[in-house]
Amino acid sequence: MCGRSGSGKTTLLKLLKKQLAPYGERTGDIFVLGKKIEEQSEQESVTAVGFVMQNSNTSIVTETVWRELAFGLESLGKSSDEIRRKTAEISVYFGLEPIYNKKTEYLSGGERQIVNLASVMLHEPEILLLDEPTSRLDTISAKKLISHIIRLNRELGTTVIISEHYTDDIFSYANRVILLEKGKLIENSHPKHISQNFSEIFLPTSARIHRAISPNANEILVTSAEIRRYILDNYTITKNIMPISSQPEQNNENILKIRNIYFRYSKNESDILTNLSLDVKKGEIFSIIGSNGSGKSTLLKIILGTEKIYSGFYKRSKKIKISMLPQDPREIFFKSTVEEDLLSVCDNKERISDICEFLGISELMSRHPYDLSGGEQQKTALAKILLTSPDIILLDEPTKAMDFESRQSVISIIRNLKKSGVTQIIVTHDTRTASECSDRCAFLFNKNIVSIDEPKRFFSQLTYFTTPEAQIARGIFQNAVTMSDVVEMCRKNNIK
Repeated sequence: MCGRSGSGKTTLLKLLKKQLAPYGERTGDIFVLGKKIEEQSEQESVTAVGFVMQNSNTSIVTETVWRELAFGLESLGKSSDEIRRKTAEISVYFGLEPIYNKKTEYLSGGERQIVNLASVMLHEPEILLLDEPTSRLDTISAKKLISHIIRLNRELGTTVIISEHYTDDIFSYANRVILLEKGKLIENSHPKHISQNFSEIFLPTSARIHRAISPNANEILVTSAEIRRYILDNYTITKNIMPISSQPEQNNENILKIRNIYFRYSKNESDILTNLSLDVKKGEIFSIIGSNGSGKSTLLKIILGTEKIYSGFYKRSKKIKISMLPQDPREIFFKSTVEEDLLSVCDNKERISDICEFLGISELMSRHPYDLSGGEQQKTALAKILLTSPDIILLDEPTKAMDFESRQSVISIIRNLKKSGVTQIIVTHDTRTASECSDRCAFLFNKNIVSIDEPKRFFSQLTYFTTPEAQIARGIFQNAVTMSDVVEMCRKNNIK
């Protein structure tokens, strides 16, 4: 299920789950497994329809993984023997044995989401609903979660309805793709036979490239393997090196200097960051990628000053104003409406209006921030951060849960902020955003930064933690890491 932020995807999913149905006026009927949803018993609704939410942090309620798995069965009054048998079986199926006794607060984002999925599947639902389950995951964790979802569909026959902005990993497996626009269903097709009216912003990377280089094709290509074969079969590759544009000369002044820092959350815990050194130059856009739980968000908190290192050196001028967009934007909402929240940091209504218009959130001013979709919350929080006029902005997953158009508007904001001299440090799992707007990118692994380079060299040297476009171009076009790179190289080469 595709659609822009606020198009009604989450609302539609929740309407299919009796316990989660939003309050409001509804007309028409909803049938689940042949029965009107109002006629379902609580037991039927709980066990027949499973729901995995976008934010794994709000779904986990117990201290350890095994307790989290057992919680739902205990609530239904299952016997101890049945609970032990079922939790053991589901743990083996999802590969949770290594973390079975682990505290849930120490789980990575990917582990949390798989635990959520396993907890739901313990009830053996016939229908599984997932609301943007990969939006908070790194590339590898997202692929792992999708592989579990595909297994459940293929092996157990579970009906899966999944809402996603990032369709690269799931589109080719779908039996049907539906598109919502302003609460209305406007497309319901097989992935390969969608209409020309189906906006390319909801297509996987392979399909968008195919449409760009072959706009009149009757059938779209939906996997990386298909588009790679298409390029090799239809083009005479004589130019295979994408030139790296010379970067504008960077300001050599370091606005931040970090040397050999060590950090842990408590004395008895392991280090989160070890011997990490980093320079950030004034006015640059510096992106950091890495797996869930690698310490990226922790590093931002250290830069912000809310967490203190126990060893090493960190220097910044006291005159520098730093603001941070947290991973969960709800952390910075305090008022009853968007307008009141924005006015709490800036009383210039004209400036508020300009920023809201640019971010496309002007119509949200009277809404409660908690009632917004994930993408709308993210843009509203970004507006609030921008209104503080900081020298350095720390962005923790700024494009999370955003549709393609919203992501592009954020990239435009980031580029415009650079023109005004604002330094930006971005932590992201969105490799495409990092490749399109960064001056430099860094890879955080094993508690330290292992690589820093300009985007084209950086992502072309990676194989698995890179952009989908770079994976498609690998071995065909060197240094091509964005869609425009791949399309440009195709157009530079001769059609056979």
